Amino acid sequence: RRRRADVGVRSDVLGDVRVVDGLRVVGPVRVLGGICIATDSIAAHILDDVDAPADAGFSFCVPSIAAGYPRSWRPDDEGLPVRNRPEPGLPNTGDYKDGLGNHVRVYAIGNPAAKNRQGRLNTLHDKASGFGLVRLNKRTGAITMECHRLLIDAAEPKPGDQFPGWPKTIDYRQNYGRAPVAHLPEIRVKGIERPVIHLRKAGEKKLIYALRLTGSGFRPPVFDAGATYDLTVGDPDQNLSRVLKNLKPASKDSAPRTVKF
Repeated sequence: RRRRADVGVRSDVLGDVRVVDGLRVVGPVRVLGGICIATDSIAAHILDDVDAPADAGFSFCVPSIAAGYPRSWRPDDEGLPVRNRPEPGLPNTGDYKDGLGNHVRVYAIGNPAAKNRQGRLNTLHDKASGFGLVRLNKRTGAITMECHRLLIDAAEPKPGDQFPGWPKTIDYRQNYGRAPVAHLPEIRVKGIERPVIHLRKAGEKKLIYALRLTGSGFRPPVFDAGATYDLTVGDPDQNLSRVLKNLKPASKDSAPRTVKF
């Protein structure tokens, strides 16, 4: 299935949906922006899809620092139906197809003002110029995205300094939005902190996902209840790893598997 290039709200040109699937495997938060001097980006917080709506990861498109050619995303003004509008119910958010047929779930958008004020900086501000900031908390796995308007006082921040819908905080595991059909037994790791797991179907090389844990226990989600799985647990920074082979989905009450280093 091909993902067609989008010349609208997003400036990341993804020619093939397999690229999104490949990114989803490692769960990154994608930070996007304009790709040339004549292409300004619009502030947007979007959840992509691969096989089903919102089953991939989040994209954060930061605003241009000097929006000379501002863009807008205004499906409400065009009378498009509202589907799955997320809290807090901001305008122009929800599930849509963009102008070229790509599925997107929009959580926040930073549109330009209806009219620009006089003065160079005021005009840039009203055209939705600004900048983005991403804060990564390694201990908790929280990812906070901030989307600031151009003319703010960083020494005295105010709630209205950011575009509507920001700041937005997600758990890093939300960047793999695929819905599980079952789980493997709980894995408990001793001897290393924040271990990394790699999940594959038994005997296969293709990686289903890789994840660094924030704790010592984890029930790996799986997407084929009839399959068996190989799970690699370790710390690549210390060149440590163990492989648990032929694991099968199990109930929540099943005995945990302990991995010691």
